[in-house]
Amino acid sequence: MGGERLMRAARTFGGSLAAVAVAAVAAAVSLPALPAGAAGVVHACTNRHTGVLRVRVGRCPRGYRALSWGLAGPLGVRGATGPSGAAGATGPQGPAGEGGAQGPQGGVGQTGPTGATGATGARGPAGVTGATGPAGSAGARGPSGAAGLTGPAGATGATGPTGEGALGPTGPTGPTGPTGKAATGATGAVLPATLASGETERGLWAVYSPARILQPPSYAVAAISFVTPITEAAAFKEVYVKAAKVAEIEAGTAHEVGCIESTEVPDPAILEEPKAKPGYLCVYAGHEEITTETGAAVALHGISNPTEGSGTGGPGVTADGALLSFEAKEDEPALAPQSYVRAQGTYAITGK
Repeated sequence: MGGERLMRAARTFGGSLAAVAVAAVAAAVSLPALPAGAAGVVHACTNRHTGVLRVRVGRCPRGYRALSWGLAGPLGVRGATGPSGAAGATGPQGPAGEGGAQGPQGGVGQTGPTGATGATGARGPAGVTGATGPAGSAGARGPSGAAGLTGPAGATGATGPTGEGALGPTGPTGPTGPTGKAATGATGAVLPATLASGETERGLWAVYSPARILQPPSYAVAAISFVTPITEAAAFKEVYVKAAKVAEIEAGTAHEVGCIESTEVPDPAILEEPKAKPGYLCVYAGHEEITTETGAAVALHGISNPTEGSGTGGPGVTADGALLSFEAKEDEPALAPQSYVRAQGTYAITGK
């Protein structure tokens, strides 16, 4: 609003727009601080002929016209933001500026607070031991003290009386007991030197292989010992009756030559009371568990004389007993990892 009044004043007095602009710039330079009234309104006087502005203090002088305008116009509507311009090329680096003159030295600053106490430093090495000082002179010996007086001897105490215990009476001697006599035991039966003809001796036997019987010629052996020796051992014959055959004998469907005659009645208790004809050793298998797996087998090797041949001996019996042996028959342990034998039973031998 102030600008419009200025322009109207310039036109009124015949000034050009350029003169008004120059006058406005001059006023701006010569009048850095214009008095403002209420609500930011500036009051001035303009020359009617030259357009020069003067600060108005009171009324304008003759030849001047009073003007008033606001320092700040109303806020206009914000225009739309224009597009960002393209970034210009980076200009060359300017030369380094000259170093400025050194400024005056500042005054001494205030003393700062005392810092925290630092950590204790490492202990220094021990100092060198000083030289030993000279020995001091011996002090003078003091005088001997006077000997003390001997005290009087004490009186001897009176001897106490000797005590005596009463002796008890001696008891009477008891009567002498009768002399004991040990009873004489009955005379035991005297075993005959040899098994008499027709007499039968019976016993037990058992054979076990704790692990599998390994490659041939490995054996599991049971020893049969006669309590009463036999005579003419070479004339005896041996017979082995397997468990299955014993079952058949007990059922009355089979007989074994030399052990049970065909004319005899089959005995169901043949294992409890084994029988044998004179001149025979009959071995009965009450329990027989022998593996015969594919590729390997364990079988009865025979009744043998341990004093003949090698290993398990030769065929037959001795005057004192015989061996009952089982043998691994085939060399295929990989195909029969559990080849074993467990057998037990009774035997009977009758004198010839």
